[in-house]
Amino acid sequence: MRYRTRVIAFDPGEQTGVAIGTIDANVLEVEHFGWDRWMDAAYRFKRGAEGFDHCVYESWKLTARGAKNLKGSDMPWSQFIGMMKMVCHDNDITLSVQEPAEKYVIDARMGDLDYLPKGEVEHHRDALRHLIKYAVENHNVKSIEYETRTVEVPEP
Repeated sequence: MRYRTRVIAFDPGEQTGVAIGTIDANVLEVEHFGWDRWMDAAYRFKRGAEGFDHCVYESWKLTARGAKNLKGSDMPWSQFIGMMKMVCHDNDITLSVQEPAEKYVIDARMGDLDYLPKGEVEHHRDALRHLIKYAVENHNVKSIEYETRTVEVPEP
């Protein structure tokens, strides 16, 4: 019996990157990738969470430099991450976190950035990188199917 895994990946930010895919028989089918304002992404995830098996997100940590930029802020990225963790817990969705630098691991494996579709906002490409890295490392994905093309994953 084959088991399909539906995964959502986030790159939190003012323009939160979102990537959604289904893993089946060593193939990642990318269903959606794009971006949304962080609050809209949070509401959409909350409403559609029951359709996912796993969630991946890029970690966010407050730094001294970032604290200066966020002075007076209610720190929406940390709110988004907290909401996402609660939704995953309430819906029995497994959760994994990747550090920002981990997206470059999959870039090195793929050899160049041609495996990523072009986009208007870098956050959505980052969410897609996290989705692909999770699929390759945890489900031994060998190919990535986009709407218009298929990309093979090179052996390590």
